[in-house]
Amino acid sequence: MNRIFILIGFSCFWMTNSICQSTAIQSFVEEHGEGRKFFVYQSVLRVLNLDGNEDFNQLIKNVRRIVIHQPDLQIDSINNKMFLIDELVQDLYEENFEELIQAKEENMRLSLLSRGAIEDAEFVLIMRESHRAFIAEVEGSLNMAYIGALANAKINELTDYLK
Repeated sequence: MNRIFILIGFSCFWMTNSICQSTAIQSFVEEHGEGRKFFVYQSVLRVLNLDGNEDFNQLIKNVRRIVIHQPDLQIDSINNKMFLIDELVQDLYEENFEELIQAKEENMRLSLLSRGAIEDAEFVLIMRESHRAFIAEVEGSLNMAYIGALANAKINELTDYLK
């Protein structure tokens, strides 16, 4: 009977722990509102691999899902609170996240951050445009030997899909 309670307790801890890896992101969502939230699984991630690049498939092989937050930072058609994303990035740095990659694709700026040993690191992807942002938490791990495959990924395909 004790084993059942231990198993249930561990499962509950694992589930709550895997939903939000970073307390900075959790605090950000609580303070500024969830906005929209998406769960993207490996099958949808493969949509980004338009060229059929096998390295991309190896990169995401151990990803269970990605939790994407799209906070509503728009005040009106002219004003927004996008500066809050920069504050979130600073909070992530304070949680020992490091920026691995910064890239730009069309109108979107991307930042991939990680924390921990590379074999079992936690990853966060921040995608920013002038009027909206996405915060993506990777559940599982990326195979960093294939990180170059991100250069061929069509991130705009994912954000268009989320619209």
